[in-house]
Amino acid sequence: MAVPIQLFQAGVEVTGFGKAMRPASPSNKMFTHSATLDKIESAGMDFTRFGLREESKLKAGCVVDLLSLAEENGLDICIDGGWAVDAVLEQQTREHGDLDIALPASGVPDLRQLMSERGYHEVPRPDSWEHNFVLQDSHGRTLDVHSYELNPDGSNAGGVPYTAEQLCGSGLVLGVAVRCVPPAWLVVFHTGYQLRENDYHDVQRLCSRFNLPLPAEYRSR
Repeated sequence: MAVPIQLFQAGVEVTGFGKAMRPASPSNKMFTHSATLDKIESAGMDFTRFGLREESKLKAGCVVDLLSLAEENGLDICIDGGWAVDAVLEQQTREHGDLDIALPASGVPDLRQLMSERGYHEVPRPDSWEHNFVLQDSHGRTLDVHSYELNPDGSNAGGVPYTAEQLCGSGLVLGVAVRCVPPAWLVVFHTGYQLRENDYHDVQRLCSRFNLPLPAEYRSR
């Protein structure tokens, strides 16, 4: 059973990545608040009923806070991974240990500087490279960064091999509209490797919600 992301309370600041975040105004080009605060604050869900900790390792409020901070600093962020799944489902269905983000390679220096000022530093990994690396703060909040370059026609020109059509989806986190990988591409991105329990969780919900065919490797369960 899914858990609605309805944890905002009117007047309560949500912190994590930088300054406090409240739902954006209608003039904000990236964040269009599609649920009233009254609806959001009326739901008080018990995450422990669904096997989730109330204090997620990387909470929805931190996601919204990061995206607001990024936009204010001119960064063009698209969510990928588990948070993208929950964004397109418009409800939080599990906890998340990190936030996967995609952005143009030209924005990476500014992202590094911005997050460094907030205590996020690169965590060395054997597979890290110029276009894919991990930033983490002292509390263990983790960003998995993917950068790309596109040609004018939207095809990939370098970096992580995203194309424009893979970055044009939309969803909701805490009732705030966010840009994310579209559902069909999220399913594709969840294939071709050793599957984990979270992968089954995510793909089954995506395929059910959006009437997408279940990939062959997911049909054995």
